[in-house]
Amino acid sequence: MDRLLGPVAPHASEEDVPDAFRAVVRAGWTMDGDAQLLTALRSGYSGGGRAEFHDVIHHEATVNGRGMMDHDLPASGPARLETLLRRSLGYACTGLLAVPPKMSWPMLPGRSSNPSREREMTVRTNCPLGSSPLAGAVVREEAHERA
Repeated sequence: MDRLLGPVAPHASEEDVPDAFRAVVRAGWTMDGDAQLLTALRSGYSGGGRAEFHDVIHHEATVNGRGMMDHDLPASGPARLETLLRRSLGYACTGLLAVPPKMSWPMLPGRSSNPSREREMTVRTNCPLGSSPLAGAVVREEAHERA
């Protein structure tokens, strides 16, 4: 991953997140059985419901998973990669910080690909988001810098 990202530093803030994705986070989180789902994405999901999933993580990943918008970015190059990284990281962090205190954080399997490159990178974080210090640290550090 270091070779792929090169000089791009993993730094993000809420301002990096496109408005449509901010609206998803602002709509909050919902429980559906044991699955923790982003409310706006659950209401737009048209699948067969809980019965179609073999486990909770599959349910959460299917409903919550989205590709980051990139139509306004260059087709390739460092600016594209940096902006996509900041948008994606910012969205993940703001979403995690919006999880209500009474809910445990959902698991975070993540997949990132850059269509301008032939190979994909896969990043998997198997720790519960609620105990991940990175998510809160990145967003809180940015808030501290603005103050």
